[in-house]
Amino acid sequence: MVPGGVAIPKIHRVSIENFRRIRDRFEAQLLDPRGNVAPLVTIAGPNGCGKTSVLEAILLGLGLEQLIVRDLERSKRQEHWRIALEPQSRIEVDAEIDGEMVRFVRTATSPPSDLRPLSVEYFSSWRAPELVGPVKPLAGAGARPADTENNRLWRLKQRINDVRATAGFGKAANQAKKADEWLARLNVAWRRLHGDDGTSIDANIVDGASEELFADLFVMRGETRLCAIDQVSAGEIELLSIAGLLILNDFRGGLVLIDEPELHMHAQWQTALLPALRELAPEAQFIVASHSDAVWNQTPAYSRFLLVPATDPRSAEWRSGAPQ
Repeated sequence: MVPGGVAIPKIHRVSIENFRRIRDRFEAQLLDPRGNVAPLVTIAGPNGCGKTSVLEAILLGLGLEQLIVRDLERSKRQEHWRIALEPQSRIEVDAEIDGEMVRFVRTATSPPSDLRPLSVEYFSSWRAPELVGPVKPLAGAGARPADTENNRLWRLKQRINDVRATAGFGKAANQAKKADEWLARLNVAWRRLHGDDGTSIDANIVDGASEELFADLFVMRGETRLCAIDQVSAGEIELLSIAGLLILNDFRGGLVLIDEPELHMHAQWQTALLPALRELAPEAQFIVASHSDAVWNQTPAYSRFLLVPATDPRSAEWRSGAPQ
């Protein structure tokens, strides 16, 4: 159990029938050869084979569909699920929670069978963090960004600079330390991808001489500003957005689902990203859907699953039970 009464799920088994691209049935044991929970699971396969369907089914089974539709207008959210869940749909997720095994069941006609708060985060393949430029520290609750995928970079800037500003006004002695801790962890992930090139991320006022103060996060080399983080590459923004959410939420244990973690990244960075994220959340279980050889190759053989369409020759072999 994490602070705030949120339980930490560890997924043992997933069973999906007739949901989106998953026709008939998909079932997977997410365990290592000793029966322990696999810390990293990769779902691979060609476009349209059902990788995203597996991730969304897990969330639906756990009663966490709000993580999928949070960027949709509220009026469109129910319609999304009316189309997705068919009369024959059935989703089962077996999870260990606080030492107890729980089976979550979801069908088209029944709500989730268990609605306890869970430590789960989801990163969709549609994620596109908005570049908002500098932010105004302590702008007030009404001006703070909503918790959506598009706002993740904005939320990272706002939280760090709000805490720095609060510390500057002397309202809380431990606030500056908290911001420093967040930035230190963010830079651990940054160095995983950049190596020892002398760069780092820091927060600061954009222009101290201006009458209206704005702040931002900058790429630094020593005391020199190289650029604001809105100006870095798309791959670097991916890293900052994903790592930033885990850091701000102090997400160390729980379930992290990522659809295409390799987005916008060179093959070398594709290899480095998941180790960097797992270092930030060492007790979390990561389940990812990926097209990347780098991600597939760094996943143990017992916890990687290849989905293929019915027209693929391998599908007929597997259905017949022929030796692999």
